[in-house]
Amino acid sequence: MILIGELAKQTGVAIGTIRFYEQKGVLPEAQRNVSGNRVYDDEALHWLLFVSYLRQTGMSVSQLRTYRELIDAGPETVPQRIEILKKQRQAALNQIAAAQEQVAQIDHKISNYKAGYADYL
Repeated sequence: MILIGELAKQTGVAIGTIRFYEQKGVLPEAQRNVSGNRVYDDEALHWLLFVSYLRQTGMSVSQLRTYRELIDAGPETVPQRIEILKKQRQAALNQIAAAQEQVAQIDHKISNYKAGYADYL
């Protein structure tokens, strides 16, 4: 079991964000130790890391809560979860394509400058 500070350190997610995710139903409510501190297990750690990846692809907190509710509802929701993840996968691929285009445009600009087009916008 790990305390919230260690969970934040291991996942790169701020303590306030962890509490927010708990409040919004994205992260299951933490257990408390005898001192009343939040404590988390390895499952919470792995889930929070996955949540971070999903957030990076643009998944909203509301969508995360829905996805979590499907997990909690049991294995019969696997087809719905797969559909959600397929959409997020496509969102990530779209982000990659956009980033590749941005890099290509920057490379083009660098090439123009190196070729002597100093006045080139």
